[in-house]
Amino acid sequence: MGRHLEAEFEKRDIRYDCSAAIARIGPEAVELAGGSRFDSVYTMAIPPLAGVEAVAATPGLANAKGFIPVDPYYRHGDHPEIFAVGVAVAMAPVEETPVPVNFPKTGHMTEQMAVMAADNIAAAVHGRAPTTHDLAAVCLMDMGDRAAMLYADPVRPPRNRTAFSEGRRWLWMKRLFAKYYVWSMRRGHVPGLRWVW
Repeated sequence: MGRHLEAEFEKRDIRYDCSAAIARIGPEAVELAGGSRFDSVYTMAIPPLAGVEAVAATPGLANAKGFIPVDPYYRHGDHPEIFAVGVAVAMAPVEETPVPVNFPKTGHMTEQMAVMAADNIAAAVHGRAPTTHDLAAVCLMDMGDRAAMLYADPVRPPRNRTAFSEGRRWLWMKRLFAKYYVWSMRRGHVPGLRWVW
């Protein structure tokens, strides 16, 4: 996936630097921690993702970045009555990089976590054993004039199955799915998630 994105940047004459820490952003240039500098008349920087301040400030609840560590059942390690899903969850990165990055979390993954957490809350209430499974990811990425579809099962390597495809058909699929999803949510219908497992 990374090689594909790099190729797309090159096609569009977009400069990129992987695992580069920013030392300074000036009005006409960006300086990197390694000492290199490049001209830039418009610079947009997205700060590192951090958890909710109230969660981060609660002793024993979250890690240093404000994310909640959970076990495979989405329960807090020290407080099994606390469940967390989605962006709130502390997930280790897939690999170590010079500039640390968070593990990507999609809405699709969040829905899977939520279903598992809800099932395990019900299991705790009814005295059943909790259950879990690996997360899978289906992602439709808008690329302007077309889109790409990425499938990874499980999300973390080693994977059983992966797929990558791009084209205008995925752009139309993304647009149609967005309309369908909003339409179904407004009517109280949650699309089934079992097809990904």
